Amino acid sequence: MKRQLISLTVMAALLFTMALPLYAEDEFDATVHRISDRIGKRPMRIPFLGAILFFTPARSGHLRLATFEDVQGRLTLAELESSIGGVLSAEWHPFVKVDSRRDHESTLIYARTNGSSMRLMVINAESNEVTVVQMDVPKKLQGSWLDDTKDRVHKNRHGENTDGNGDGA
Repeated sequence: MKRQLISLTVMAALLFTMALPLYAEDEFDATVHRISDRIGKRPMRIPFLGAILFFTPARSGHLRLATFEDVQGRLTLAELESSIGGVLSAEWHPFVKVDSRRDHESTLIYARTNGSSMRLMVINAESNEVTVVQMDVPKKLQGSWLDDTKDRVHKNRHGENTDGNGDGA
């Protein structure tokens, strides 16, 4: 009897450890589900999204997207945070939080390491649309973003145009 109990405990522990990596991948679905429950809508289907992403030149190794359209009212930052509370594991860290009353937009970005890349979970709520994106940002692209940011800061300090339209004003 004691031997069976030990075997059962070891088996349960093994199953639990094997399921942990699956949980991390399921956090996107859980986030989308929570937001869906909050706003009372299902995400829009995007046909051939996988094929489209496969043929984009700067594709991420991992990208998932869910969009909710025709949302009644805007979700504030506090509402977004409460909607996804407890869904993301402790590996995720708040990276960016924006609540723009002027633009009627709220954005949450969480980040965690994923091997040599960084995985981002972006949740953006506008006046009639909510978008959830999960993507990997390879180390090479992280460096490119950092360089671009440094360049923009330098130009800002020297009064140069940073809006990207090239008109110099």
